[in-house]
Amino acid sequence: VTLLYLFLLAPLIVVVIISFQSNQYLSFPPEGFTLKWYAALPHQRTFVQGAKVSVIVAVFVTVIVLILGVSAALAINRYNFKLKGLMQTLFMAPLLVPSIVLALGMVLLFTPIGLTNSYPGIIIGHVAITIPYVMRTTLMSLSTSDTSCEDAAKILGASPWQVFSKVTLPIIQPGVIAGGVIAFIVSFDEAVISLFLAESGLPTLPVQVLRYVE
Repeated sequence: VTLLYLFLLAPLIVVVIISFQSNQYLSFPPEGFTLKWYAALPHQRTFVQGAKVSVIVAVFVTVIVLILGVSAALAINRYNFKLKGLMQTLFMAPLLVPSIVLALGMVLLFTPIGLTNSYPGIIIGHVAITIPYVMRTTLMSLSTSDTSCEDAAKILGASPWQVFSKVTLPIIQPGVIAGGVIAFIVSFDEAVISLFLAESGLPTLPVQVLRYVE
């Protein structure tokens, strides 16, 4: 397992090592050692502004997908209703559709109503691609949890909100936290949808990095 992780992380490790080299151009093995590239980073105003946009979007996206994802996961796991399978499929669909297709569809949908190059538009786009992660981790926690504590709380007179906040949520907390962390990372790192929806107005950090590389 250790060798597997080292293999998967090897490109990232190489990039980190090269980032300390004194040579202006990429080369391996690195030549010399310097911190000047990191010292110059705060002076790149485009990167700072892009990071600000990415953080704001990722925070709002994480809060929204936690509310929607956990609620949807509870409904799917705890209740039987018509179109339950369709609902689960719709929430999971963004994992099956290529990002470029989703981005193009969002541009065609958002442009006429003025949501491109705006925080609401970017947030909606990122929510669509991150909510499956929260649902998957929450559903996994719900499917492996013991419901007897919830039944006991209901018998003792707890309201539905008390059952959820004091019993269910603590039980599924690891899955919820994992889903929230993944959603934040995916939103912060998303480039394709951000490039289509906000390239000319509110470019995120990945978009700014892409511009810089180009």
